[in-house]
Amino acid sequence: QEVMQSGEQGMLVDFFDSQALAQQVDALLDDPLRRAALGVQARKCILDGGYDLHSCLKSQVQMVEQVMAAA
Repeated sequence: QEVMQSGEQGMLVDFFDSQALAQQVDALLDDPLRRAALGVQARKCILDGGYDLHSCLKSQVQMVEQVMAAA
């Protein structure tokens, strides 16, 4: 959820919901235009700086620091 928005750059489902995952995969297999649009948006997000190793690591370090400060 921190990296992508469901329906914009891909499809998110609950981690343990295999039925929802199967439904999303089936839906995308049946819709090549939607698959292509999601791929284009995901690539654009990555190239525009929405996802890079440095920012991901920084965000993870901040989260760990917050958890440690609350403990």
